Amino acid sequence: MKKYLLPVIVMTTFFAVSGAWAQSKAFEGFGAYASTGYNQYKLEGSGSSVSGISFDSANPSGGAFNAGLDYTMALGDSYRLGIAAETNLVNSSESTAAINKDGAAVSSYTAKVKSYYQISFNPGVLIQNDTLAYVKLGYFSATAHITGESDLDQDGFLFGGGIKKVIDGNWYIFGEFNARSGRSTSKSFSSGGTADIKVGGYNALIGVGTNF
Repeated sequence: MKKYLLPVIVMTTFFAVSGAWAQSKAFEGFGAYASTGYNQYKLEGSGSSVSGISFDSANPSGGAFNAGLDYTMALGDSYRLGIAAETNLVNSSESTAAINKDGAAVSSYTAKVKSYYQISFNPGVLIQNDTLAYVKLGYFSATAHITGESDLDQDGFLFGGGIKKVIDGNWYIFGEFNARSGRSTSKSFSSGGTADIKVGGYNALIGVGTNF
């Protein structure tokens, strides 16, 4: 449950400080959005406690279907500052990679990534009255599943950016690219030994959203 608390706490604090201002400018106020696209993870293993053992990277991938809530406030006429909480509603596909002994493949493992969540701060600038360019800086959490092993919670940092364009009233379309850099977590394996595991990757998304 801990990984669900951070988005709730941060967004609640942000709303309390900024206040629920009525929307009066483009890309301002509470909102919701959904997106689809391509999602590529990279699961890396290193630092095995068993001499001579190393792991090739697994690359679980697949379609993305993300949904999120956000709040954006205007900083003058041209600048915006938003905070968003988002989840990917689908798990990645499985990916198989080699386990090596002294540089030669001796076995393999299969992995996928599931239960992905993120929270981000999104500063932006209007490049036209109906078009916003923005960057995303935030935190993500996900679960790495390796076949035959217990699940491993992962987290790390994300950074990216995109463009939003108003299409009708409070409705907009957007496109964005995001990269993830995971933090290493020690994992004990049922076959014996430990290794450091981390999850990174990227996604490319297009979507639609609205401000209330």
